[in-house]
Amino acid sequence: MANTLNLGNGNWATKEDSLLAYNSENGNFKPLPFSFSRASSATVVNKAGLIETVGSGEPRIDFSNDAKGALLLEPTRSNLITYSNDFSNAYWSKSNLSVTSGFNSPDGTLNADKLVENTSTGVHQVYRLSANSNTTYSISIFAKKGERDKFRINIGNDTHYADFNLSNGTIINQIGATTTSKIDLISNGWYRCSISYTESTGAPTYNLYRLLDNNGNASYQGDGTSGIYIYGAQIEAGSYATSYIPTQGSAVTRVAESNVLATTISLDNDFALFWEGSVFEDDIMLYGGGNLGWYMNYTYTLGRIILDESSGRKIQAYISPSISANVKTKILIRRLNGVHSVFANGIKLTSNISVNSNTNLSLSSMFWSYTSTFLKGLKVNNSQVFKIPLTDSEAIALTT
Repeated sequence: MANTLNLGNGNWATKEDSLLAYNSENGNFKPLPFSFSRASSATVVNKAGLIETVGSGEPRIDFSNDAKGALLLEPTRSNLITYSNDFSNAYWSKSNLSVTSGFNSPDGTLNADKLVENTSTGVHQVYRLSANSNTTYSISIFAKKGERDKFRINIGNDTHYADFNLSNGTIINQIGATTTSKIDLISNGWYRCSISYTESTGAPTYNLYRLLDNNGNASYQGDGTSGIYIYGAQIEAGSYATSYIPTQGSAVTRVAESNVLATTISLDNDFALFWEGSVFEDDIMLYGGGNLGWYMNYTYTLGRIILDESSGRKIQAYISPSISANVKTKILIRRLNGVHSVFANGIKLTSNISVNSNTNLSLSSMFWSYTSTFLKGLKVNNSQVFKIPLTDSEAIALTT
């Protein structure tokens, strides 16, 4: 299966303002540059499992939960916490605990804090009052077990919260009709815990990071020595937590990024487009440019793939089982002898497919971009363009 373009799949090459794929026409791989843009610095989990800051215009290859890495593309977000990693600062209120600094952190430095409970009976927590305005927020923090291994992110007066187990990386409990929670292993025992919720009252609410005792109780008598390690608090407007944005005295904004292949790939004959990755929310543009676009949507009952061109939609396929956010998916659209077929996760779709035209297409550019319409987030593990036919068995093998 010789391909025209192969991006990723564990083979990443980046430089400032550019991401390199490879052109394998005639069996020869050649650097094929993607123009990349982001007008701010950003963080990423590197190959060593550590949080690393990269400069503006530098692509991010994220290795969190993925040994081969994935191109990370995110929309504009702001961390509204103004002291994201200084929990001893007066900015943070404390109840029945103290903060000790200078511990190993997820960025590989001695930059983490420890929350140590006192001997009082009650809740043991750090918190910050935030003014919310009838919108959806995501709150996240990196946490690692100490003598305590259970931890709560709490919103308001116990109306929205999630409890996390820092020994096995599970969510113990989740409360609130509009609440979703997530826990991801970073490295060296560090987890990133997050909770997303919709604030409906518009009133200020307390955002709490609270210790739990060994039985999961939020109110208990402390022993004066036990605690957990924390690093990198973040509050952002949005339905999911994005990569960490460090702050020191004021809110900080990470700007959206785009990735564009500025070359022409003719698809006048048979072709196949392959994509492997995961999306963070609905209506992600996977390919686009000229008269060809490819979209993936997972909010519908079955999820769907759409192949568009400027003169109108050419193919639409609904996927069963449906695509879910943050779940790696493999998709291939093929045209062979004038007939379009769709393969998803090792299955050739034979139902819920509509094709309006078999008109030849061309891919004049290829991108994952954040325009006013597509302000979304995704990870790209691998993308390939084939200008020669793939058999059913080859397509199934590639998408399995």
